[in-house]
Parts: sequence; structure tokens; C-alpha cells
Amino acid sequence: LVEQKQQEIETIMKKFDNYILKANFDGVITKMNIQVWDTIGTTTTNQTEEKYIYIENPDLLEINLDIDQTSIVKLHLGMEAEITLDALPDKVFSGIFTEINTIPSEGGEFWATTYKAKVAFQKWSGDVILWAMTANVKVILDQKLGVISIPNVAISEEEGTLFVLKKFWNKFKSIPVSVWLA
Repeated sequence: LVEQKQQEIETIMKKFDNYILKANFDGVITKMNIQVWDTIGTTTTNQTEEKYIYIENPDLLEINLDIDQTSIVKLHLGMEAEITLDALPDKVFSGIFTEINTIPSEGGEFWATTYKAKVAFQKWSGDVILWAMTANVKVILDQKLGVISIPNVAISEEEGTLFVLKKFWNKFKSIPVSVWLA
């Protein structure tokens, strides 16, 4: 009889293990809409409300971005980004693109077509970063070494030669230039 009861307890414990929810990362429960004895995973006529538990890693943060159509085509998952927060302007965080939505957003600024993207980054120990803080995200979409970027109005032309004026001490000297992008 004792062996039989031990077997029943083991069977019950195995079933109990099937009802434990485990996240695959460490985190903090920030919001939940579930109570003990609620049914999850089945749909009944009485249950129309979705059940959920939000578990978040407080050290891993995400920034939601609206990206213009001319820039979204240059982004890819895993691409690096530099983040500065208005609240912590002297700190630069490194992040990566974790989501790039290919469906346009509804009604962008001035009716421009924009797309949603997310950049994730790790906060530094001791930093106080709160939800909805504003951030600036810098992404290098294209670069050329050994060149500089100047406005078109700074380029002059004389006898078919393009040049810029460079100041040497108190004098200006014409420096010939090649234009890559205009």
C-alpha cells in the first residue's frame, strides 16, 4: 500500500511539473492578467479575455523607432547602433537592431511612409533608465574612408574644375575636389 501511494505521489508531481511556467531568461514580472486556477491555452465560450504575464529583463532595453522608407532598405537585423539618452547625454550605449518591420506604419509624419524597427541595448550598472525616456539612435548606413562631406554650396566651379576654398593662416587657397555624391 505504501509503494502504491508513493507511486501516486510521483505521478501527481510529474503532472504538477507540467503546470509550472518557466521563462528562458532571468527577469522581473512587470504585469500579469492571470490568477491561480485560471485556465490557459483553451478557448471556451465563457473565456474571451486573453491571459498573459509580462516578464522583462530590467537590464535589457529596447527602443522603438520610426524609420523613413529611404533608410529602412539599408538596415538589417543585427546591425549596430549607438544610443544616447536625453537623460544621460554623456553616455553612449551600443545596441543592435532586433526587429525591422516590413509593413509600413499608419500615417507617418507629414504622410511620409515610415516603418517600425527596434534596437536593443544593455544598460550599465547603476544607470537609472525609465520607460518612455527619449533617445537618439545613430546608425552608419554608408561610409567612405579618406573623404569628407561638405554641402554642395561650398563647391565652386571654374573652367570645368570643381574646387573648395581652404583657409591657410589668413589666406584662402583653391583645392581641387572630386564629387562622389551630389
